[in-house]
Amino acid sequence: MAARGLQDDNEDWFPLALLMDWARTRPKGGARRTGPEWVQRFLRAITGA
Repeated sequence: MAARGLQDDNEDWFPLALLMDWARTRPKGGARRTGPEWVQRFLRAITGA
């Protein structure tokens, strides 16, 4: 808990010790994309296109 004071208040904080429990509650089977598809999505997002 002491690590919370080491960052700005506007940053999200997540205890890494709880990461595996959190991951078990997330939906499985996300979209599979190729590397070029990820790059295209990223570039579209940062350029606003």
